[in-house]
Amino acid sequence: MCHVTQMSRGEYFPTWLVEGGAVHTECLLQKKLTWSTQTYEDCFRYGGGRGGVITNFRSYYASTYGSTNGLKKGELMECNGFVGDGDTDATKKVGGAEPGHLYYDTGTVAIAYIINKASITSQQFWQSNELGKGFWNTIVPFAGHDLDTGYPGQCPEDKGWKKSLLAITKHATVAEFYAEFDAWAKTASVADIVAILETQSAIDTQTAGVFDLSTATEGTDHDPCASALSAGSSLSGVVSAVVAAATVVLAVTGQA
Repeated sequence: MCHVTQMSRGEYFPTWLVEGGAVHTECLLQKKLTWSTQTYEDCFRYGGGRGGVITNFRSYYASTYGSTNGLKKGELMECNGFVGDGDTDATKKVGGAEPGHLYYDTGTVAIAYIINKASITSQQFWQSNELGKGFWNTIVPFAGHDLDTGYPGQCPEDKGWKKSLLAITKHATVAEFYAEFDAWAKTASVADIVAILETQSAIDTQTAGVFDLSTATEGTDHDPCASALSAGSSLSGVVSAVVAAATVVLAVTGQA
């Protein structure tokens, strides 16, 4: 469900935003599952599929690799030996870091940090098409990506994912955002992380209805096989159907 929505935007996103976004959505909607009573905070403490988002996030920054390289190295996951401007998983492990703790858990905390810093809600981050409040639905894809040998970090600061992110964080460059986040992350306690999370009452309010990412924006349905995707367009009927089907599967099986 989450990845269908993300990839429909047509942008070459950093892995930490894609995988962190998926885990963040899991935490947002966990309590809506018929078999689950796990709260948003509980998901950060114990969920995420790897023994706890907060625990793994702190483990990453406690490692030599994590404390030295921070969130930036989570922009691209190694794929068939290609690492772009990143590092191999082996290099991360030599430095004491578990790769998944960077892409999934640190990415999740980074999204919560962004939402808190900008004084917006998770619902706005996911659903708003207003630049400076929403992320996914304000994306205008950068046309210059080389999808064969390029990597997400090559996106200019005023294009694509970087433009939408910086409009929210108010930094001049993504490097400035990384520096601020890393400085906080290196010393963040469990209490510090919990303090940036939205309250359960706020989450309950945002997810009281159908939190349907396929109807997140207004406008004419977009055909991804036709013209270039523009900011503020809604997803195509095909994507909407896939998302709806995925939502049913998730609700019935509880599987991500």
